[in-house]
Amino acid sequence: MTSRSHHNTFLFSGLLLAALAFPWPGSAKAADAVFTDFQSWDGYYRVESSFFVAADPQTAWQVLTDYAHIPDFVSSMKESRILSRTPNGLYLEQQAEGGVLFFTKRARLLLFVQEKDGSQITFQNTDPRDFDLYCGDWSLTPKEGGVEVTYRLLVHPTFSAP
Repeated sequence: MTSRSHHNTFLFSGLLLAALAFPWPGSAKAADAVFTDFQSWDGYYRVESSFFVAADPQTAWQVLTDYAHIPDFVSSMKESRILSRTPNGLYLEQQAEGGVLFFTKRARLLLFVQEKDGSQITFQNTDPRDFDLYCGDWSLTPKEGGVEVTYRLLVHPTFSAP
């Protein structure tokens, strides 16, 4: 495993763990997380995971779409703010910081986000400075006693770790 893929494996595994650490209100919490797939090839990374949350779908939706408060509970997220809303979606600017040992990298994203019927959030980076490919989705599927949350990400960073 190269330094680049080792660094990026930690970075994108951290993104998945951050997703599992969302502040599910009240007694709701992610349980029995199932990491279904993590693949890397030629600098590309694909993550897919799902987990069950003992919460109603509306609560899960509110947590996932509370974009401005992501830095409050994801330590690597330094900034997350909605720049604008359109009838077709919203533009979300995010800056995250990750590192290995004493090397750190701040990555910037300008995501075009589309929310669909309280059940799916799709996102795609529109700023190629740090990622020439960064897209994915969150999906909510109501189940007995809660909701299944599925997260998918396909990414190709333009940077490499020292």
